[in-house]
Amino acid sequence: MHITDLHSGRRKVELRLPANVAAVALRQGARLIPPGHNAAELTEALQREQPLDLLLVDESNGERIVITIR
Repeated sequence: MHITDLHSGRRKVELRLPANVAAVALRQGARLIPPGHNAAELTEALQREQPLDLLLVDESNGERIVITIR
């Protein structure tokens, strides 16, 4: 996952998690999942090791959040 400031183009956060930790994080942060996706879908992708890219642009904070499962 990485978070980029839309105004400067600079990365604010870059985080890599092992799949088993990511599954726990999904359960804890389910309310933060981008619209059009759900925790069950993401957990299944993790378990099957399916590639998945999610993009969330938060205009109010001027951030672009990219979550990649590989």
